[in-house]
Amino acid sequence: MDFSCSWPYDWMQGDLFFQDCPFCDESSVLVVTEAEKMKLAREGFKTHVVMPCCHEKLTILQIDDDYVWADRPLRK
Repeated sequence: MDFSCSWPYDWMQGDLFFQDCPFCDESSVLVVTEAEKMKLAREGFKTHVVMPCCHEKLTILQIDDDYVWADRPLRK
């Protein structure tokens, strides 16, 4: 996968947390999502989340220990 399609994340109380939104640059974005969806994403199953700040849909192809990998470039 192309590194431009990745975005760093952290876990916060079982939820996905981005320092900045890859779409609107909002800072400190907490994406509330189902734990099962994130478990499947870690196993390589495609899942979708909606960014709460700008309502942009993010298609996650995979999650590793450091990055969310998406189906389109997230880095400018």
